[in-house]
Amino acid sequence: MSRLRGILAIVALLVVVVAVAIGRPVYRIRSFDAAHARITRGADEAAVVGLMGKPERVEASVSVAFWDDATLGDDVTKRVVKRYWYTVNVLPVPISWTVAFDAKGRVISKHRWD
Repeated sequence: MSRLRGILAIVALLVVVVAVAIGRPVYRIRSFDAAHARITRGADEAAVVGLMGKPERVEASVSVAFWDDATLGDDVTKRVVKRYWYTVNVLPVPISWTVAFDAKGRVISKHRWD
């Protein structure tokens, strides 16, 4: 009986670990999707950080700008001075969300990469 309880405890622990490993990325993806959807053109950096949190990476130049899935013109791309990256690592390909700002710190581009 004692051995059976030990095995059941180990199995229960493994189930919890697997559930957390699967559930956490799903929760983060849904959270980022909801926050990203609330970002509007012209919002400031503080509003973005308030919705999405501190970015994992910041880059200074971009080769293309988007608004959701629509590609924006070169005129917008050239105005991007900073782009925030947020990423959830899932197999086989990570999912990322970006938000780009102009020189005044206002949102001019956003996109989900998956």
